[in-house]
Amino acid sequence: MLTGSSTDADPDIRFARAPTRKALAHMATHVERIAALLQEHAPFVYCCACLARELNLEDKDVRNSVQRLLIEPEYIVRRLACSQCQGDETVVRFV
Repeated sequence: MLTGSSTDADPDIRFARAPTRKALAHMATHVERIAALLQEHAPFVYCCACLARELNLEDKDVRNSVQRLLIEPEYIVRRLACSQCQGDETVVRFV
């Protein structure tokens, strides 16, 4: 049961919170790792699942990082066959 006091809150209930500075800094390293892989393997295209598998990251972290990459004009997202799994997926590439 939740009350107004944070000490009474059930520890199993999780609330969505903005990422901390530490989490944002960690995410920046994910963005840098993804960017480096895409640049190194250009012009190949990769889906988020293959990027996650290749870099040993969680899918959600890759999707969030790819969103941050799309700010840069050198990265694009298209619906194509992934160069690694050959699935018809939304893929990202460095141009």
